[in-house]
This record gives sequence, structure tokens and C-alpha cells, in this order.
Amino acid sequence: MIWRLNRLIRVLGLVLLSVCSAHVFSQETEFDLRLDRAYELRYQYPDSASAILEDLLKEALEKGNVEQIILARNNLAMSQKEMGRLGDAIKLVFDNLALIDSTNVKDPQNTYLVAGHVSGASGRMDDARAYYDRALEKFLELDDEEGVAYTYSGMGILEYDNGNFQNALKYYLLSELHWTKSDDPLYADLLNNIGAVYIEFGKFEAALSYYRRSYEIYDDLNWRADVAMLQYNLGELYMTMEDFDSSVYYYESSLQTAQEIRSAVDEYWAYMGLYELNKVIGNSSKALEYFEMYIHLRDSISESQNYDDAMAYKAQYENSLKDQKILEQEVRLENERFRSEKNEQERKRKQIENLFLWISIGLVAAIGLVIFLMYSRIKRVNQELRLQKERVELKNRLIDQSLYEKEILLKEIHHRVKNNLQIISSLLNLQSHRIEDEKAIETLNVSRDRIQAIALVHQKLYQSKDLSKVDFKAYLNDLLDQQKSAYSSLSSKLMIESNCIDLRLSLDVAVPLGIILSELVTNAFKHGLSQISQPKLCIDLYEKSDTFFLQIKDNGPGLPEGFSYENSESLGMEIIQALVSQIEAELTHSNDQGAVFLIKFSDQL
Repeated sequence: MIWRLNRLIRVLGLVLLSVCSAHVFSQETEFDLRLDRAYELRYQYPDSASAILEDLLKEALEKGNVEQIILARNNLAMSQKEMGRLGDAIKLVFDNLALIDSTNVKDPQNTYLVAGHVSGASGRMDDARAYYDRALEKFLELDDEEGVAYTYSGMGILEYDNGNFQNALKYYLLSELHWTKSDDPLYADLLNNIGAVYIEFGKFEAALSYYRRSYEIYDDLNWRADVAMLQYNLGELYMTMEDFDSSVYYYESSLQTAQEIRSAVDEYWAYMGLYELNKVIGNSSKALEYFEMYIHLRDSISESQNYDDAMAYKAQYENSLKDQKILEQEVRLENERFRSEKNEQERKRKQIENLFLWISIGLVAAIGLVIFLMYSRIKRVNQELRLQKERVELKNRLIDQSLYEKEILLKEIHHRVKNNLQIISSLLNLQSHRIEDEKAIETLNVSRDRIQAIALVHQKLYQSKDLSKVDFKAYLNDLLDQQKSAYSSLSSKLMIESNCIDLRLSLDVAVPLGIILSELVTNAFKHGLSQISQPKLCIDLYEKSDTFFLQIKDNGPGLPEGFSYENSESLGMEIIQALVSQIEAELTHSNDQGAVFLIKFSDQL
């Protein structure tokens, strides 16, 4: 984004120098009236104002009135600068500086201030700082508050142009301290410039507030050139804030104002803003149209216009301060040196041509050698990279093959473990048919159930794609079906409710937890539900605060008073206690219209 600062030269010189004229002339003269008229026309009709100032300068030169010459030149220099004619402005300033040196003018501070503005605008920052320092010294000496304020403002602009935004804000605030009138157009300039600094700091709302206050002052005064500048700045700021409707409004208003006052500089800025805006919002045809107008105006108001002439005047001014004899001596020495150098150059010309030829040949040969070496190196590196890539791909294939073989082997292991456990279960089942002791049969059946619970885990693993985790929800449901089928007397009237989250557990947790679940379900079937007309078993698996809970509840008579599974002599409870400790879980029990067991566990061992 490019923000327009009010360079203080739209009004600064005329205001200061008009004040100065009030001190010089005891009563208002025709010169003063015409100077005031140029001041009034400067913002709406800058060409007419410049014409008046040129006439005043011509008449002052004819009369030899030094004060009027200085006033007219300073005001005309600012007018030319504002219209983009930097070369003419610099010429006028140096003419005034030469006049001040030759006539010993008592109050040169206004000319120093104008020289600072024009030098800064032409990019000669060191000269501008020097002129500002000289102006500030005189204003402070004269206790001129307005002059101090104007100088600090100019110094702030200079720092802003150099990207020293913190220093720029410091000088602007110093300028504000010395300001005396809040409705002064120069105060509006300062508000505009402070707004531009706040934009650089990213404080858009603060910048918007300063811009609006500045705009109101210019609009009330009907200073159209400054209104056009503030309309451009508001358009730029709203585009930055992505309020594109407001941005279009202010850019178009700036263009309309610039065309009304025939200000090519303000039209240039307005077209540039409209080009940037339409480019941002994607309106390519409009952007191209505005870009062409912007380029046309840029070429027509090139700031380099007459710059060489201005530098010649500067040289004339500087040379006029030197002693004439020293100047003539320097000219003679320069002529002699020129003739000597010309002869020497003629003598060495052929040598230089030959040297240049051999150097060119050497460079071509060197470049060719470098290209050849680079090509050879690149070719060698590419070959090495290709071989390395092939080796990596081969290793990856071997790793993939090895992983696949290990996965098949692991599945086979789980399958064989499951089959072996099924064989053991079948052997126990066969053995139970050959035993008449009911207690022994019951013991074998319980052992068989435990073995089947373990076998079911291995079955789920070899059926799963992930051999490290067991789908515990599916396992739980299969285990319940298996247990239910083992108790045929209950299966016809038993109702089982299972509310389980999807959960995959490691083998180290799934096997012990499956045996615990098998023991508790078996206990419920044997002792809690066997004598109930409408037996019901509820299994809930849920998660809370990264911890899992497994609850087994029946609607039987409940646990006997004083029951403690830690003190129970039952083998099943001893197994439960051992497995709960193994997986670092917690088991609690209670009575709630039946026995309730709650297991609190995690999958991290």
C-alpha cells in the first residue's frame, strides 16, 4: 500500500511567508493582495496561482525588492513542487539561497524550511535534514511556535519517507505540542500524516479517526486538492480493511475532485488507487483501464523533469561562493589533465582491445569448462541417486515381504493357539461325560468356559486385520452368546442387554478382562438368575475421562450381606482378584435390585 502524506508545502510556505510579509510591510500593498489571491487559487486552480506568482517574481526582480523576490520565489517553488515540477522548484530555492548569502537577509529561516521540503521531495535527504536543522535553530531562537511546529512536521515527513516510522511519529507529536490553532489547515495536514504512521503500525482504527478529522477540516475550508488527497487515503485505508464498497466510493470521489481542480498529480494517485483496488477484487478489465490512465499520467508528470537544469543552478550557486582565481586555476588544470588523458587513452586503446579479446576467449573457455564439469557432476549425482533409489526400493520390498510373512505367521500362531485351546476344551467336555461326581463335572465345565474365553480372544485376533488389538465389543457379544448357550435352562427366558462402545484392547488387557467377564457372567447365571422367572443381565461398557468402565448387573437376589470378593474362598473370585491386579484395574460391587460389579480399567499397562 502507498499512503499519501501531506507534504506541508501545499500551504506551509504561503502561510509562513505571508506572515513574514506582514512584518516586512507596514501596510497591505498590491503585492500582498496578489499574493493572497494566489494563496486562494492555489488549491482549486494551481496553474492560475503559479501564473500570479511568476508575475510577482518578475515585477519584484525589476524593482530589485529583495524581500518580495524571496517571498515570490519561495511560494512559487512550493507551487511548482506540488505540481510535480521538481526541477523548477529546486532552481528557485537555490536562487534564493544565493540571494540570501549575497545580501545578508536577517530572517532566512523560511527559505531554509522551503529548501528542506524541496530537497526531501527530490530525494536528497542529507541536504533536507541540514536545511531543517538550520530552520529549527532560527525558529527556536525567535520563539516562533508556528515555525517550530512546521519544521518538526517536515522532519517527520522526511523520517517517514526513509521508513523510520517511530522517529516520524516522534516529530509529528513534537509538532502537535507547538500547534496553536486546531482549525488550521496545517493542523489537518498533521492529522493526515499521523494517520499514515498509525497505518504502518497496523492501528487502522486510530488511523481512520485521524483521517476523518483531517478530512472534515479540509472539507469545511473547501481546500479541494487536500480533500482529493484525503479521499485517496481513505480509499486506500478501507481497501486495507477489506471494506471495498467504501474504498470504491472514496477513490472515485478523489478522482472526481482531482478532475474538478485539474490536478494531474491527484488524478494520478486516484487512478493508481482504482487500479490496485480492481486488481484486488478481481475486476481485470477495470483494472487494465485504470492502469493505462495511471501510466499515462505518470509519464506526463515525471518528477525528473528539468532536474538537470536544477542541478546546474545548484552548481552555479555553489561555484559563486568560491574564489574566482581558484576556479580559473582548476579549469586550467582540468584542461591539461584532459589532454594528457586523451593521449594516454589513444595509446592504450589497442592494448585494451587486445586484452579484452583474450579475456573474452578465456572467459568463454572457463565458462565452457565449468559447464562441462557441472554436467559431469550432475550426471554422476543422478546415477548415484538412481542407484540409491533402487536400493531403497529393494529394501522396502524386502521389509514389506518380511512384514507380510510375519503377519501371516502371527495369524497362524493365533489360529493354532485357538485350535489347541478348543481341543483342550473338547477334552474337558469329553472327560465331564465320564465323571459322575456333579461337583467335578461343574469344575470341569467352569475350566472349559475359561479356556473358551481365552480361545475366543485368539479367534478374534486371527480374524482381524490388526493383530495387536482385539475388538472387545464384538468379543464381549460372542462371549455372552457362548455363555448363554452353555446354560440351556436359562437361554429360553434370559434377556441380555448389552450397551458397549467400540473399543479395541491390547492382548495383555483383553485376555484377563475376558476371563473376569466370563467368571462374573457365570456367577450371575449360577447364583443370581437360576431361580428368577424373568432373568435379566445388563452389560455396559463406557468411557469417562480417559478411563474405561465395564459394569455387569443382574436382577437376582443380590450379594449376601458382608460379601467381599477379596475374602471369598471361591476359586472364581480368587482368579478375578488376581486378574484385576494383573491389569491394574479396580473392581467394586454393590446391590441395586440385584448384584452389580463395576470394573474400572485402562488400556495402558
